[in-house]
Amino acid sequence: MPLTELQLRSLRPDQAGAKIRDGNGLYGIVRTRQDGISIKFEWRYRFKGKVTTYVCGTWPKDSLATIRRSQRDARTLLDAELDPASQKRLDRLSKRADQQDQIQAQQQRLDALALLAARPTVSQLFEQWMATDIVKRKDGGAEMRRCFQKDVIPVIGKVAAEDVTRAMIAGILDNVTRRGASIVARNLVGDLRQMFNFALKREIVDRNPPAQLRRDAFGKQ
Repeated sequence: MPLTELQLRSLRPDQAGAKIRDGNGLYGIVRTRQDGISIKFEWRYRFKGKVTTYVCGTWPKDSLATIRRSQRDARTLLDAELDPASQKRLDRLSKRADQQDQIQAQQQRLDALALLAARPTVSQLFEQWMATDIVKRKDGGAEMRRCFQKDVIPVIGKVAAEDVTRAMIAGILDNVTRRGASIVARNLVGDLRQMFNFALKREIVDRNPPAQLRRDAFGKQ
C-alpha cells in the first residue's frame, strides 16, 4: 500500500534507520533531526548493467506528491534509455550556470550604474563649481546661477559633463543671442569656459568644449 502523510507524521525518532516502502521501488530511510525526523526517499535502477541509487527527495521538505513525481520523471528518462542520475547532474549544472549568468548580468548592471554615478552631469558639475569657486564672488554667484538656470541647465543639465560637445554649447549661445541678449551670451561664453576648465583640472572631463568659442561670435561688445 502507498504511504500516506499521516503515516509519515506518526513515525518516531527511535525508528531512525528503518526502511519504509511506498511501492514501485520507491523507499524511504528514516533519519532523526533536531525537530523530529526526516525521510530520505530513494529509488534504485539499473542502467547499462550498473545499479544506481537515485534520490527522489526528502520528506517533509518535499511532499510525497513531489517525491513520487520525481521518481516518475526519472523512470521516464530510463525508459527513453537515458541515465536519470546523469541527467539530474546536468540539470543541476545547467541551473548553476544560469544562476552564474544571472549574477554576472546583475554585476554588469551594477557596474554600469556605478559608471553612470561616476559621470557627473552638467547640473552636478555646476553645483560643485559654484560651491568651490563662484561662492567666493561678491554676490555669491547669484546672477550667474540665474543665467545658468534659465539658459544652460534646462538644455544640457542632465547630460554627462564629459558628453557635452561644442555644438551643444554653441546652440545654447545662439538661442540667447537670437532673443537679443548678446551681453548675456558673451558672459556665458566666459563662464562656461571657466566651468569646464574647473572640470578639466579635476579630470571630470578630458576637454573644454567652449574653449574654441569666441565672445564676438555671439554679439559685439
